[in-house]
Amino acid sequence: MKGGENMRRLNKKGNLRSDFGMSMRNIVKSKRAAEMTIGTLVVIVLAIIVLVVIALGFGMGWSNLWSKITIYFGGGANVDSVKQACNYACTTSATYDFCILPRDVKLADKTTTLTGKTCDWLAQNKKDLGFVDCTNSEVKCGAAVPTCKDATTAYTKCEQIVSKPEDCTARGCTWNAGATGTAKCSGSTMDPCTTITDPAKCVPGTGCQWA
Repeated sequence: MKGGENMRRLNKKGNLRSDFGMSMRNIVKSKRAAEMTIGTLVVIVLAIIVLVVIALGFGMGWSNLWSKITIYFGGGANVDSVKQACNYACTTSATYDFCILPRDVKLADKTTTLTGKTCDWLAQNKKDLGFVDCTNSEVKCGAAVPTCKDATTAYTKCEQIVSKPEDCTARGCTWNAGATGTAKCSGSTMDPCTTITDPAKCVPGTGCQWA
């Protein structure tokens, strides 16, 4: 009898130890799975942020994007960064960036912002902030600078664009690939041609022309 009771006690202890071991292993596995899930989410979020920044950089210009980031997130003055962007535009003969591209400048008092000013305007009116004229002979702001304008046959509705998806999106419209017929480009409003800053996107298919 005693031998049988001892065996039962041993088996019971063994089962308890086994159950405890399995529970610990399950806890460790769950913890690892949770850590992997959190790590995956962090990687996905970071990847999305990087893609958004890259898209904005190419869409609105890196220098202009940096200026806006400095204003909205940095909370301080961005005069130096705008000056560097203007100097770079001058030295690289980027006439559009120096003469036409609007920039927002936040001053040191953190309350005054010069909105939508070009490097040329800043050089003429804000020399006290350190902005200087462009001495590059290839940058001529007084001369006619090519921009994106309405073509001879101007488009006023998204539905008029029937050629390519990129022509549709360049004017702020939506391309419906699954639509039937020719009206694949749609939208309640259409961006003006002047919002297109890339000559490669200012093509006849958009109803615009670079001139």
